[in-house]
Amino acid sequence: MIENIYDDTSFDAARSLKNVNLNTSSVIQFLKRKTAALIFISKPLLR
Repeated sequence: MIENIYDDTSFDAARSLKNVNLNTSSVIQFLKRKTAALIFISKPLLR
């Protein structure tokens, strides 16, 4: 168990980095959808 401590911590760090990447990509996709919806809604108002 003790000799695996470094492997566990590096695995946790990699997993948290992966989670951060997933969160940022989902946030970016969410913002893209929001802006697309806003543009779609405001187009008839701009005419």
